[in-house]
Amino acid sequence: MADDVFMVRRSRVKLGHLMFADYSTDYVELDRWYLAPHFDDCTDGYLFTKDRRLAAETCVTWFRDNQGASEPSKIGCDYRYPDELLPDDDAPEL
Repeated sequence: MADDVFMVRRSRVKLGHLMFADYSTDYVELDRWYLAPHFDDCTDGYLFTKDRRLAAETCVTWFRDNQGASEPSKIGCDYRYPDELLPDDDAPEL
């Protein structure tokens, strides 16, 4: 997000593609867990924070809570990289 703010979301279903109008954080309260259903696919809430440690510890706690999972896919994580808005200068043109 803007201004060095991280967004952490937790869901029990695979998260869809975010569609933000912009990445401004002017109107969000930091370090507060939001439970309002703003995102259709976000079942357990979300958090905006500038505290990298808080964001990381939140995720680590979820792993600890699910330590009985028989395999990594049962934990419910989905790792993705952000979409690139502009092509890489070294990439061949299509």
